Amino acid sequence: MILGRIYEAGYTSEMIVQDFIPGDDSNMRVLNAYVDENHQVRMMCLGHPLLEDPTPASIGNYVVIMPDYNEKIYQTIKKFLETIEYTGFANFDMKYDPRDGEYKLFEINLRQGRSSFFVTLNGLNLARFVTEDRVFHEPFTETIYGTKDSADAKLWLGVPKKIFLTYARENEDKKIAEKMIQEKRFGTTVFYDGDRSLKRWVLMKYMFHNYIPRFKKYFHVKEG
Repeated sequence: MILGRIYEAGYTSEMIVQDFIPGDDSNMRVLNAYVDENHQVRMMCLGHPLLEDPTPASIGNYVVIMPDYNEKIYQTIKKFLETIEYTGFANFDMKYDPRDGEYKLFEINLRQGRSSFFVTLNGLNLARFVTEDRVFHEPFTETIYGTKDSADAKLWLGVPKKIFLTYARENEDKKIAEKMIQEKRFGTTVFYDGDRSLKRWVLMKYMFHNYIPRFKKYFHVKEG
């Protein structure tokens, strides 16, 4: 048993065991926020992951995210951040629980996430908010919220398109994402027209290609 191995390895403190939330990757949500030096939330952007990396060393890392909007989530997290007088970047992972219709918060990361470029891709440049706050000391005016219905909304891909099309669960959200791909409304963190040296392009293509055998080897359908 994993808990026994942990304590046999020398760990002596308490363990927190989380309830298992049923459902596949598309039940996940991720929220990024920036809170200024006066503890005012300047930006919040909610993402809807549709697929995660199945590689054992990378489980929990999202590889496909489309923009989302949920007023209740926004206001709940905003109140929490302001109440604890937080400052800086915050990255929340949560999952929809079909048993009671609520979103269950897993954790807060005190940084940007690995897949947080989906925020910048959808018009909310992460660097802008910290620069306006900490460099130019621009006063707070309002909280800017990410949306999902804009004609400029884009799907973030951390894997080749065919990986997403093959492995993501068939549902209405996948259909929306497929339409975004058809309309060329998607982007990645690594492929950038302003930095297309041959050496880098080949390396990034190789990195993306490596996801194909990884998914073939490790992917399994999540039940629930």
